[in-house]
Amino acid sequence: MFDLTLGQVCEIVGGKLTGDPSIRLSGISIDSRKTNTGDLFAAIIGDRVDGHDFIEQASNSGVTAFLTSREVSGNQVLVPPSPDALDPVIHAIAKLSAHVRALMSGVEVIGVTGSSGKTSTKDMIGQVLASAGVTHAPAGSLNNELGLPLTLLSAPLDTKYLVAEMGMRGLGHITHLCSLAKPTIGVVTNVGQAHIGEVGSIEAIAKAKSELVMAIPATGFVILNADDERVVAMHTLTEATVLTFGFSNTADIRAENLQLTSSGSYNFDLVCGGERIPTSIPILGEHNVINALAAAAVGLAAGMKAKDIAN
Repeated sequence: MFDLTLGQVCEIVGGKLTGDPSIRLSGISIDSRKTNTGDLFAAIIGDRVDGHDFIEQASNSGVTAFLTSREVSGNQVLVPPSPDALDPVIHAIAKLSAHVRALMSGVEVIGVTGSSGKTSTKDMIGQVLASAGVTHAPAGSLNNELGLPLTLLSAPLDTKYLVAEMGMRGLGHITHLCSLAKPTIGVVTNVGQAHIGEVGSIEAIAKAKSELVMAIPATGFVILNADDERVVAMHTLTEATVLTFGFSNTADIRAENLQLTSSGSYNFDLVCGGERIPTSIPILGEHNVINALAAAAVGLAAGMKAKDIAN
């Protein structure tokens, strides 16, 4: 995270400061068991645990400043009330992440969404891009209104590529996440039945996923699954450069001559940009070939060569 003082944090989140405004902060933590000296401990109130109850434990770990929604002892920023049901500290973390994102220059932010395969695709994108520059793609599914801001805030200062997974619980959710992350490359893996209970129909799910596509600037890239008709139809919603991936012979980046090995992994030809490169993935499941193609498309969008992506 970019170094900030506690006073700057207070100004960014619109809170009330108690203590020393000159304390310098180099990270953020929401778990008192996983803190580092220089962290700002954010006391989130969850369904089962209240972070304020762990202020003392965080202090014993070297934390000297806290982000809170009620007054505690020590150096703290007391955040303003929440405008909705979401914990006010989570809203404050989002404000901090948007500020830090605005400080990032020359960073490609890759947003990944879809009904399934987001995390695997995010991980593969991270592995591909890591050979081209410092890449930040945290493990796990940090894809909601807390996880995505934490992804932004935990990025090393020399990050060149940041891969942000984006989930949704309803319309407007991905739009909000995009307002924080400002993605320059967007990937939509598929549209399926997941979350149909929240939005009511698969058409509404497609609309929610398309919010990522519409957030990509005209100078960016949109990466779409050519094998999913609801996804590939999203190409009409953007002025960005569109690249498609899949098994379809219409896909810009595709897999041909797919072969299942005796170990359950796959060999295939990576076909893109007029090149055909034999490659393989040491992972089970044909669906992971599709995820690998999405990662390859991101690599091409980032300026990598096909042979380096295959390697």
